[in-house]
Amino acid sequence: MNKPDRRQRPGLVAARSRRGLTQEAAAEEAGVSATTWARWEQGKQGIRLHSRTRLAEMFDVTLAEVDRWADGQQAEPVVPWLSQEAGFTSLADTVESCGELWRWDVDPARRRLLGTMPFVPAVLSEWLLSWNLDPVDELRARVGSGRSVGMEDVRRIREATQAFGQMDEQFGGGLVRPAVVDYLNTKVAPLLEGRYSEEVGEHLASAAALMTELAGWEAYDTGSHGLAQIHYGHALQLSKTAKDHLTASRILSSLAQQACDLKHPQWAVRLASAAHQAGQKAQAPPRVRAHLLLQEARAAATAIALADTRDAHGEARVHRLIGEAENAFAQAAPGDDEPTWISYFSKPELTACAGLCWQMIGEYPRAAQCADQAVRGLNSRFPRAIQLNTVHLATARLGMGDLDHALAAAKDAVPMANALTSRRSVEWVRDFDNRLAPHADDPQVKDWRDFMRSELGTQRVREA
Repeated sequence: MNKPDRRQRPGLVAARSRRGLTQEAAAEEAGVSATTWARWEQGKQGIRLHSRTRLAEMFDVTLAEVDRWADGQQAEPVVPWLSQEAGFTSLADTVESCGELWRWDVDPARRRLLGTMPFVPAVLSEWLLSWNLDPVDELRARVGSGRSVGMEDVRRIREATQAFGQMDEQFGGGLVRPAVVDYLNTKVAPLLEGRYSEEVGEHLASAAALMTELAGWEAYDTGSHGLAQIHYGHALQLSKTAKDHLTASRILSSLAQQACDLKHPQWAVRLASAAHQAGQKAQAPPRVRAHLLLQEARAAATAIALADTRDAHGEARVHRLIGEAENAFAQAAPGDDEPTWISYFSKPELTACAGLCWQMIGEYPRAAQCADQAVRGLNSRFPRAIQLNTVHLATARLGMGDLDHALAAAKDAVPMANALTSRRSVEWVRDFDNRLAPHADDPQVKDWRDFMRSELGTQRVREA
């Protein structure tokens, strides 16, 4: 008989809330009634061993952690960084917070917990307010407990970030992310805790921000959106400390892209606008301006795609932003002082980004033309970009009513997805498949779905 223990269970409540589940949804997943679940949380009913085992599986925690919840203890705080009170603090606080995150992310048990965190839009409001309005904490010479740090150390971080970025483009985030986080934890954290001048400190914080943004990007690529958001927030803190608006524009742009993919158009528009403003403050070079303008176009196009009615004004804005991006890109010259992170942004990449915007506002012939040009023009060192644009080509041709060529392109994209450790690559294929619903009875579509299930049915993002 379950003996009532009358102790409320805040740990269980917190675990359910972290996953965004109602009591009813959590009860259904656990295989109990909603009344039983409510009594569990209130401490009015004991939790049997088989149910505790199920809870451990549900929340991806140890049985010992579930036992703690059952005893009425608080859940271990999984993300102390994602709160609406999070702002931009002193360098010392930023260094401590970043170091704690990186330590958690290299710990297998905590990394699994971090990977279950949802994207939390409410936090973005405070981040944007803090970024725009909070005073910059003056970065003075730091006399830490670690060794002396110089510009050579900063150079090594930047070179490592560039090398990791190239590997990410080639293999996907799942393969590279563990190495990036380990580098942050074992190499960058000790440097941030060391001794350095004000000038070195600014460059160090900027370099750390870029590598932290890369960790966020790779978490995003593997579908860990809450974890990606946390890394992006820390990267933004570091860039604020460094007074580096150019790096901040990159981070805000990445957050905007994430918001687009997660269908939060209002936040995507705000973040893309903030990224553009940061770029203006930094007097960004032409290719960076083009990239930021296209991110604004994508955010606007996402809002149009999710709207119930046609937005002619919004469509005109997308047209204008794409035109401005193309004009900015045309102004780029070999002697421009560009950040290394924009080196990937070639003419085919510009065309690919524009094509996705055309697709989202329903201009499928233009979208198909852009996607085809991108697939043909992208360097073979960027297989993930080629795969994504192959899916975009399939989607655009489907929008044009050309089912045969749409399915042919989609079939080409599947083995490419299997060669990558990128959940995004798989999700885009499955999104295309969802668009085939009106053609479900077509024999070609049935053959496609058999092929897709065979190839992607058990595909998982692999993480070393």
